[in-house]
Amino acid sequence: MDCPEIPGERNVLVPASRNWMVDYYSPGPPPIAVEILKNKSKFYEKIVKLLDIRKTIDARAIMVAARDTIDQDSINLALNFGIYLVIKGDEKGLRTALSGGDLVEVNNSTRALLLNVRNRNLARECRGEILELLGKECLTLKEIVSRLRLRFGERTVYAQLRSLRSRGDVISVCRLEDGKAVFGLPGAMYPLREDLSKSSRPTYTKNLILNFLKQRGVPSTYLEIMSRLGLKRNVVTSALRDLKRKGRVIKTQEGWTLKEQ
Repeated sequence: MDCPEIPGERNVLVPASRNWMVDYYSPGPPPIAVEILKNKSKFYEKIVKLLDIRKTIDARAIMVAARDTIDQDSINLALNFGIYLVIKGDEKGLRTALSGGDLVEVNNSTRALLLNVRNRNLARECRGEILELLGKECLTLKEIVSRLRLRFGERTVYAQLRSLRSRGDVISVCRLEDGKAVFGLPGAMYPLREDLSKSSRPTYTKNLILNFLKQRGVPSTYLEIMSRLGLKRNVVTSALRDLKRKGRVIKTQEGWTLKEQ
């Protein structure tokens, strides 16, 4: 981790209550001591070093840390000890710390950056798990929340489901008798839910058949469609009749297939 913008020399032996090897040191005035944190296991060792130097020679003590090496407790501890804690890459925060700016402002800025990273990671993980769930079955929002409740809050699940829908990664495939939407992946084939509303059943069944014929790629008989999708013959017959009337499918000697658009 190279930080050429930091003043002073590298790897300097600084006398305090004991001699400390410091990553960057400028004699000032005021003296500035900077430690680079690459491994979180070294955090307390570097905190002790900077605290001693700050108290003994009244140096400006700064720690520049990689994002994955610190947490909220680290920020609180540095703040209590009068040590600037800056995330690597935060040039504004580093400049403020080097110039002796407000300690609370710098460390709270680090706190906000850390929270933003955590929230982005959490959102990404939540979206991934929603997609994984919907890869297996179509679900309502309440059902998705229930399955993910041990890891994500309801607001997080709702926000990430909305994000997935806005990008077209998730769609509403049908509605239940109580009006609740059921979500799934575009083109996925899900078993017919028993709690579907009567108005949703015909549309859902036709989409199911269309997706099946698209994925199969060759003509399919009534029996093949019924067997694969778990539908009754009268349901398949009615759906295919309507799809044929709308010009979506055609019947050949080998069976039913999509009509080229």
